[in-house]
Parts: sequence; C-alpha cells; structure tokens
Amino acid sequence: MNTDSIVKYLDINDKMKESINILNILDEDKKKLNLLNDELYSYSIQLSRELKYKASYFFKFVDLPLKYRNDIHKMIIKMFKAYSLCLGPSNQIDDDDLISFFKKIDDYDFWLINMHDCEENERLKSFVRDSKKHCSNLIKCVCYEIDNKQNRVFDNLDKIDSIKYKFDYEFIYPRDMFYKDINKKFKDEGIDITITEADFDYNEYFDNEIFIDQYIAKNKIRYPFSKYDCKGLVVKSTKEKQLKDLIGLDNIKKKMKQMEHLLKFSKESGIDDDVLLNTIFKGNSGTGKTTVAKIYTKMLFDLGYIKQNKMISIVPSDFMAHYVGQTQDKTREILDKASGGVLFIDEAYNLSLAQDPDGGSFMREAVVELLKYMENKDNVVIFAGYTKEMEELLNINPGFKSRIGETITFKDYTLDELVEIFKRNINSKKLTLDKNAITPLKKLISSKMNVKNFGNARFVEKLVSKVIIKHAENVYENNSSLLIITKEDLDIENDNDKSTFGF
Repeated sequence: MNTDSIVKYLDINDKMKESINILNILDEDKKKLNLLNDELYSYSIQLSRELKYKASYFFKFVDLPLKYRNDIHKMIIKMFKAYSLCLGPSNQIDDDDLISFFKKIDDYDFWLINMHDCEENERLKSFVRDSKKHCSNLIKCVCYEIDNKQNRVFDNLDKIDSIKYKFDYEFIYPRDMFYKDINKKFKDEGIDITITEADFDYNEYFDNEIFIDQYIAKNKIRYPFSKYDCKGLVVKSTKEKQLKDLIGLDNIKKKMKQMEHLLKFSKESGIDDDVLLNTIFKGNSGTGKTTVAKIYTKMLFDLGYIKQNKMISIVPSDFMAHYVGQTQDKTREILDKASGGVLFIDEAYNLSLAQDPDGGSFMREAVVELLKYMENKDNVVIFAGYTKEMEELLNINPGFKSRIGETITFKDYTLDELVEIFKRNINSKKLTLDKNAITPLKKLISSKMNVKNFGNARFVEKLVSKVIIKHAENVYENNSSLLIITKEDLDIENDNDKSTFGF
C-alpha cells in the first residue's frame, strides 16, 4: 500500500471529525460517530492492503427526532462514501416492503429501514435475524429506525436462538429530553405549554389537552419538529387545575397538603426510600376522585417522584384477555404504558374477583403482574372505587396492604356545594343563574340526593345538560332571556326522555 493512500485517508479522517463536531447532536452521539470514523478509516486501510474479508455495520435509531436522525444518517453515509466503502446508492424500506427486501439487498449498499409500523413481534424478530445472516459477508450500512416498544424486542433477540444479534452502534434519544427540546421550541415562539405523551387506548386526558397537530394548526405556529416526531404527543396548557379552586373537598385539600409537605420533606431530607406513593381513593361516584388523582399526579411529577406528568386511567376488566395466559401479556402492556407516571384504576374493587375459586383465574394473573409492578417505587398506582366495596380490596392478597401508603375517603358533596358546582358549570358556558331559580334548583337536587348511586358532581353535570336543552326551548318558544337560566328552565321533572341524562 502506498504512502499517498494513507495520507489521503488520514486527511479524510480529519475532515470527517470536523464535520461530526459541528453537528447539533448530543456529545455522546458525537463520540460514537468519531469512533465509527476511526473504525472506517482503519477498515479502509485494511481493504487497501487487499485483505479478503468484508463486514457490515448495523445501526439502531430509537425515537430520534427526524432531523436529528437524518443528520446522523447522512453523516454515516458521508463517511462510508469518503473511505470508498459502500459505493452503491441508498434505499429506504418500510414495513410493507420487508418481504421483498432480500430480493434486492445486493442492489443497494445503504439501507434505512423504518420499523415503526411493524407490530408483529415474530415477524420483526425473523426479519432482523435474516438480515443479519444475509449481510454478514457483504459491505452494508443498515440503519434500523424503531420505537421504544420495538427496542425491547430487539434487546431480547439473543434469547430466542443461537444468533447473537448485536448492533454496532445505537443512537437513542431520551423522551424526556425530547419533551424539553420541543417545549423550548414552543417557548421560543412565545407559547407557554407542556408536551406530554398521549395514549389512544387508556389515557385519561388532562384538562385543555389537545393533539399536537391540531394545536399547531389552530394556533398557526411554525412547526418545531416533524409530524413523525410528534406522533402520539399532545400539548397541554400550563394552567393546571388547583386543589384550592375546587368546590368543597375540605378534608381532601387538607390531606393532600399534608402529603405534599411529607413528600417535600422526604425528598429534601434524603429519606424518601420509605415513602409509599400507592394510594386508595374511596368514595361515591362524582366525588372528585379522578380530578384529585390528576392533581396528585402533577404533584408527584413536580416533586420528582415520577418521570412523566401522565395518568393512565383504566378499570380492572381492561387487564383481561380472551384466554387464560393472555391476560399476563395484556396486563404488562398496560403497565408499560403507565410506567413513569400514575396508573389510576377505577372500580378497583373488581380486582377482588381474583379470590373467586371458580372464575378468578384471569384476574389472578393481572393481580400477580400488578403486585410486581408496585414493587418498583418508580411506579405509582391509585385504586379508586365505592367506599364499601373498596374494603375488600386489601384482602385480595397480603401484598396489597404492604404496598399502600394512604387511604383517602371522599365525602359526598353537600347540597350547597352541588349548587355551587351547578353555577360554575353554567358560568363556564357564559350563562348565569337567576336568583329566583336557586330555591327550585336546591329542591330539584335535594330530591335526587337520597337515590341509590346518586352521582354527586356527575349528576350535576348531566343536570346542566338537561337544563340547557330546556332553556333553549324556552328561549325560542317563550322568549326567555338568552343568557339567563330561570326557574322555568328547571321544570324538567315531567319530561319523558329521562334515561338520556341519567335521571
């Protein structure tokens, strides 16, 4: 090998380093690219000496923003070409092209493979194993673009057969870092919002939350990242619902303030290892359990006890699959979605079905997985349900009681509090309540309060809907004031269609 070739590749090596160091990427990723650069330099020298072997390089990109990923990918291609490796064109392949991949693998030296829409784990495993075999004696640059869920599948590939599937380089962009970056981009636009991850199946969205595409279209702002990057993300107003703004719930407000002080003390004193964050919320329907759970979630996030300000809301039946044995996988899937935030299990007393010797096998699988999940102190679970039925919850397994920190009782709203909730509801719709309507309103609500399964605030929300329908009728048939709810609007007792509004 002549000296000119060595000098040539050495000069290329220096230029590649300069190009890498000016990229707007993480320092650790710059180190990886510099290491790759040195490897390719060494490899090109060996090939120049007419060594007979060839080697392929496999890269893994996990949840990288599109431009970030493209910059790294272009840099990798630039290096391969500069060192006279992989001289052929590049090609991209999506999930629906996987079958045809091996028919044309020799035609291209560069492959960027988008696996985001490939949800069949077995197909995924089979494909990556076969691609490793086919490329082992070729010079190839193969880049896999995958998500966090698929990443777990890749990490377990070496356990399924004798093939040890190892990526040469991995580039993983932490989601919390992405949230911070995209928040900063919005802040630069003068918009004060918070980015959070949505779940299409289980997430109980926070107030004022909207999918990111809709938000950007609505506000006509410059898009900070690609739609691909923001898939599954929502933006949320930073104006949070505060405990002090809620009507009633005096005992809850006091208890939550005590918990906040304890959590702050535990964190600042460094003795938070013994704090149990899993909680039981018990009370009748419509007493504010879900609303307070969202506020509790925000508190835990602000104090650094959970990684994401998200609350996944489910009921126990969501854990159950069609067949015994499948419940375990379905439960794990839900728990993975809740990981890093709060899992809110409504009607949690139904977990007690696990005690049923005849029909509890499904729920027992779910309970076993749930107990394992609760062992990790980074995971938080709130169990919610009716007061009487929730007493059975702690008896379903000895492990439950030892993992629960607080049990909080939500009292029914008083009549005056329900009237205030009604007023606040109609005020939010730009309507006001006539003072002469207060007495009949109290009479109407009071007549329902002793009914079994009275819905408290939920009842009031349905009542507001029905009153507005009656009000609209009175406005256009009886010339009532457009924006004032009168006592005539409360005359709904004799309406025939009562089931629609849950009366």
